[in-house]
Amino acid sequence: MKILSNNKIYELTDDFKLKDGDDERQLAHEKFQLLFQYGVLAYLDGYYRESVSSIMASLERFFEVIIQTISGEFKIDKSDFTKTWGIVKKQSERQVGAYFFLYLLKMKHGPKDIYAEKIQTTTKKTISHFRNEVIHNGYFPTKEETFELIKIIFEYITTTIKELYPEKTLRENLYKEIKKGLSINIMIELSSEKQKDFETSLKSLINTRHLIHLNG
Repeated sequence: MKILSNNKIYELTDDFKLKDGDDERQLAHEKFQLLFQYGVLAYLDGYYRESVSSIMASLERFFEVIIQTISGEFKIDKSDFTKTWGIVKKQSERQVGAYFFLYLLKMKHGPKDIYAEKIQTTTKKTISHFRNEVIHNGYFPTKEETFELIKIIFEYITTTIKELYPEKTLRENLYKEIKKGLSINIMIELSSEKQKDFETSLKSLINTRHLIHLNG
């Protein structure tokens, strides 16, 4: 199976051939889910810088989905949202600020500042510092640091989904057209009811990774 990173189209290998012979379909997952998957697979293959980059990109795209979702709940017109999003689209700090305040508006208390969390392995750097060192300063993260980051971000995203939407799936609240297509074995679910713990999710991915090949 092959996932193309932008249009989310997959191809099936002989291990998992479609009955009608068609080898391309649209994936149903959100970009943050696929980026997280990509990051974990990069980690398993020993590409730790690529893993860190993808995991942090996954977190940022998760914030985007939450911003869209809560905006939709407040009946913001889609064209107005798109216009406003265009102002902050290329500035991640503004997106994080928007996420923090929309979370506050919905939950009546602020979210956990994930960027202030520390990577306890070796360096004890904050995630913000660690991210900048890897992405901007050419730092080569260790296997242990990368694994710890993956687990921290996994727990943060899945916990946040459960906090915001304990009874519904994120998809039912999503301020976008619902994606239709194939679902693959994904580590982060949109429904907290379907979500497995980190160790179980990772083991499941390892057992099925021969079916998944991600293009960068």
